[in-house]
Amino acid sequence: MLDWRTDLENLSFYLESAVKIMKKEGYGNFVNNEDAIADVARYMMVADNNFDGRGTREGYRYQAANYGMKNFINRNKKKTTTLDSDVPVNSTEVEDNDELEFFLSKVPSIKRQSVIDHYLYGNTFIEIAKRRGVSKQRIEQEVKSSLEDIKCLISKRKKQNQLFLKKK
Repeated sequence: MLDWRTDLENLSFYLESAVKIMKKEGYGNFVNNEDAIADVARYMMVADNNFDGRGTREGYRYQAANYGMKNFINRNKKKTTTLDSDVPVNSTEVEDNDELEFFLSKVPSIKRQSVIDHYLYGNTFIEIAKRRGVSKQRIEQEVKSSLEDIKCLISKRKKQNQLFLKKK
């Protein structure tokens, strides 16, 4: 067993290594996700701690990093494939992902992140609240408010498009 005071690397080493491995293994779209990086780095640290001398330490880390990334993806898969029925935005109101990203960009960042965490990553309101250190009700309110804001923006866009078409 390793003595963690002398044999383990520092945190920045694991975080940087996690990003490098994620890029190399085709998980580059997750390199901006702090939770993904932290999970991969944690798996690498555990691998170092449990390394028994068989094979190479780097190979063991690499294997653990891949396992950590796959585990992260499986845990964060979207739980539903469609939006909940109480969501005021539906697929017929938004033309494509670029338009949805545009509308989301108009929502304050903290609220936007709650919407993304819930609908894209499939996290529950309780999971998001625990991570942020706020109440479940606060997250529910942020998501509801954000979706109402997006619906309002969509409505304004439709009205503008109708006015534009009338002028032609």
